Amino acid sequence: MKLKRYHIMLFATICFLIVFIGINRKYDRFYRIQGMNNDNRMLIETYLDSAQQEYIIQNNIPVDQFIDYIQIDGFLIYNYEYYHQVENQGTFNSLVEVVTHTNAIIEKLNEETPWSVNENLTTLIDNNLLLDYETNNSFNFNYINLYTDLKPYYVLEENYIEAIDTLVQSLSKLGMTSISDSTLLLNELFIHYSPIQVSNLMNYALEAKKMNFVIDPTDIVTLVDQDHFITDYVPENLVVIEDIPRLSYFTYLNEEVYSSLKEMFEAYKQVENTESIMVVEGYQSYETLEKSQAGFSESQLGLQVSFKVEGIAISEFDTTNFKEWLNDNAYLYGFILRYPQDKNEITNHDYESNVYRYVGKDIALKMKNENISTLEEYHQNDSQGDL
Repeated sequence: MKLKRYHIMLFATICFLIVFIGINRKYDRFYRIQGMNNDNRMLIETYLDSAQQEYIIQNNIPVDQFIDYIQIDGFLIYNYEYYHQVENQGTFNSLVEVVTHTNAIIEKLNEETPWSVNENLTTLIDNNLLLDYETNNSFNFNYINLYTDLKPYYVLEENYIEAIDTLVQSLSKLGMTSISDSTLLLNELFIHYSPIQVSNLMNYALEAKKMNFVIDPTDIVTLVDQDHFITDYVPENLVVIEDIPRLSYFTYLNEEVYSSLKEMFEAYKQVENTESIMVVEGYQSYETLEKSQAGFSESQLGLQVSFKVEGIAISEFDTTNFKEWLNDNAYLYGFILRYPQDKNEITNHDYESNVYRYVGKDIALKMKNENISTLEEYHQNDSQGDL
């Protein structure tokens, strides 16, 4: 009998709890939501439709995770976690901007990469590319590293995404289909060239149907000719020649070249005082060169210099004491005769007895010892591993 009463009481208690819980659920759907109070309940019922309210209940989302955004026009409860991520990144100054831009970005991600929305949003946040993705239809997640690396070079370019995409496509047409290889090459080019110059290099290469541009114009043995293009590149370390006679007062050279040139002139003065030597030409800008030479001339590097002995025509430079001395000593100061006699088939340039190119003392000595007389032959031998 006692056992029966116990069962009846237990059953009644369970029934009461079920009814009680049911009633509470019916009249207060938010009872399980952490942080819920009358004010928050009113906001939820005012600003969210029934589907969004149900989403909160089904996912048991704490009120403090979304309540700050709820009154902003366009707020979607489904994006509440994304709002937090974007807000913490710090790109936008107000919650209104956070909600507006996050909605646009998530909508775009859902359309373009629905299988990896979370991953791609994190990538955009980590690389500070939220606005870049939102405003550029050609954005390619495969080029993320390129966008991140090259963005600082495009401070004045609004649509740099499209510009970078074009560069990658150009390299692909030239046979470079690897994104990692393209990234390495473009990073190297942007160290030395401006965005416009890089674009010019690509356009020239596409016309020639080969990558015949100079990647690193700062290399002391850089070869520039009709097959090695440098567009309107300007070296950063040019200095005005002083303490050396020159045909034009404002004659520029690479700083290292100028230092070695002064050393060479001083050495020659110790053995010869009757000839007056002057520099005819040093650095020449893209704008001052003939159209056919602009972008293809080593004079743009500031590494080349031509000489004249006062009172003697340049065509007679071979007859001067200075020329004889240069034949034996120029390499000691890092200089080589740039366009030697009987080498025009290699250099594609006529003999010029007074034009010298700085290659550095070590390389000039190596070329002397290996009986290599042109820069072209040096590059050919170096690529074959003979040097």
